[in-house]
Amino acid sequence: MSIILILFWITCSLFAGDILLGKIGVMSGGAVHQFFGDVTHFLLLATAAALLTAESLRREAARNAKNANNNLSINAENKKN
Repeated sequence: MSIILILFWITCSLFAGDILLGKIGVMSGGAVHQFFGDVTHFLLLATAAALLTAESLRREAARNAKNANNNLSINAENKKN
């Protein structure tokens, strides 16, 4: 598992955890308390989206490089024959 994916799960967990804590506070009749503010919520969500996009692009690039290497070896074998 790459560091990008680990950071993605950490940011998602922080975001979801804060929402759950706020929801539990509302359901228990207590005061609405958010651990993070609105700007921090936005930054966590934007960071998670950017990390997930970066990881998917990294995996796609690795897959394309692997396919390119396979195609080169197949072409080299065909030229020998």
